[in-house]
Amino acid sequence: MFKICLIGCGNHSSRVHGPSLRKYAGLNPQAVLAACCDMDGSKAAEYSRKFGFMKYYSDFEKMLDKEKPDAVSIVTPIEATFNVVSKVMKHGFPVIFEKPPGKDSGEARELLSISKQYNIPNRVAFNRRFMPLVRKLKQLMLENIKPGTIQNIEYHMGRFNRRDPDFSMTAIHGIDVVRYIMDSDYKHVKFFYQEFPELGHGVANIYMHCIFENGATASINFCPVSGATDERVRIDALDNTFLLHMPFRGSYDSDGKLVYIQKNCVITDLTGKEVLDGDEPFETSGIYYENASFFDSLISGHNPQEIETTIQSVEVAECIGKRLPEY
Repeated sequence: MFKICLIGCGNHSSRVHGPSLRKYAGLNPQAVLAACCDMDGSKAAEYSRKFGFMKYYSDFEKMLDKEKPDAVSIVTPIEATFNVVSKVMKHGFPVIFEKPPGKDSGEARELLSISKQYNIPNRVAFNRRFMPLVRKLKQLMLENIKPGTIQNIEYHMGRFNRRDPDFSMTAIHGIDVVRYIMDSDYKHVKFFYQEFPELGHGVANIYMHCIFENGATASINFCPVSGATDERVRIDALDNTFLLHMPFRGSYDSDGKLVYIQKNCVITDLTGKEVLDGDEPFETSGIYYENASFFDSLISGHNPQEIETTIQSVEVAECIGKRLPEY
């Protein structure tokens, strides 16, 4: 038996994490959705009925003490992440939790320290790493170009009418996935901010000019008040180019697309429907696979330690929140 507990039964959790865990339990007889928890007990009760959890609680430490799960999925607001994740790890339970790992780099590093001190398996749920199309992209890159030979990545994130005073906690997705695709740390980043004070405090386009430790470069653009919601990536290496349109329900890129071009000839041209884990948003977005692969790893006896791979993404995003000119 592999017991899974979940903390956080809000809207985001209900849209994608509940369906992901329900699917995983349905496909894996050894998996048991033991209990879910929310400070609002009525939300927890509704969540348990909807997704098939055996019990529900309003106190997560009481739930952990009684259920003794094999893994805990944590879907809480950023402000609560550090407190909840740190306590769960100190109780000795493996954790998969929503990005980012804390509200700033200080909290992220403290969570890393706790995970090492208690030797707790962990995963930060940066879902773009686990999107089916991103996994296929990484496979094609591994098969067709030598490690470290990427020349440049162009990444664009567009959003419609996102007037957040601080866009950094959405931008962190792009910062992280570019670093993940590049398979190298940022060496130096210059930030440029195109402010729109007439649209609200802090509303701005953000442009990043990046150099990586492996010598490659990247151009990363965030346009939160554009006319379209999309995320697109172009990767150039010697004789090889990859074009990725990430799938988002409700956008014109809703199915997603991946094109691989070698020496000016199209080698691979796939839509998201051809490589998906399923056609529901929780599947196309990578959220099902980020959960399933973490649980599979634990069942196989592995000890994934992934907080450390996200620290720099938090640091770079933090620069945007502080409007720093460089990293």
